Amino acid sequence: FSELDVARLCLICDLRHDLEVDEETVPLVLSLLDQVYTLRRQLGALTGAIQQQPDDVRRAILDRLASAGRE
Repeated sequence: FSELDVARLCLICDLRHDLEVDEETVPLVLSLLDQVYTLRRQLGALTGAIQQQPDDVRRAILDRLASAGRE
């Protein structure tokens, strides 16, 4: 088994035993966690791409994000 397989199995055990998540709910929790991890990877890639842009482009992106947060 890969490290990832073992980690996922440990997570399932933690969910079932330590957190007392119902057996029927475990797939939903795993799916949601997979989505969170995917979003984190995508956000990291996006951050890296933004950091490689010229200062004026980075500043424009930050300004747009700030104004979107106020809307």
